[in-house]
Amino acid sequence: MDNTQALIGFSSDVTELYELKERFKQLANTDYLTDVYNRRYFFERAAEHFQSSQTHQQSLAVITLDIDHFKTINDQYGHLIGDQALIKVAQLIKKISLGMSSMLSKDASFQDLYARSDKALYLAKAKGRNQTQMVK
Repeated sequence: MDNTQALIGFSSDVTELYELKERFKQLANTDYLTDVYNRRYFFERAAEHFQSSQTHQQSLAVITLDIDHFKTINDQYGHLIGDQALIKVAQLIKKISLGMSSMLSKDASFQDLYARSDKALYLAKAKGRNQTQMVK
């Protein structure tokens, strides 16, 4: 009976797999056109921040924005120009209507905060656009 022991090992470079995983993560979390975080990623992170703010009794605010009359760009100039405009807006967001709200102790979820922010956005649009409104 031979008591010889052997150790067999394999080695492989996982750099490519890691880079591929990171790329898939980026694709899943960002809009392919503007390269800004998408709605799903926003709501996932927002819920985390909401819970953390409640736990640590910290304030939290949300700003909602809209590109006023954007449909007109697509209708008048086409979607390729509309895409270019979206890219530029994502890079430069300066003046467009904004709705803002801050967390209240009565808020049960992020959705409560978001709903007030959305209401403030529509209030800003109703008051003539190109302004910021806050709803408490």
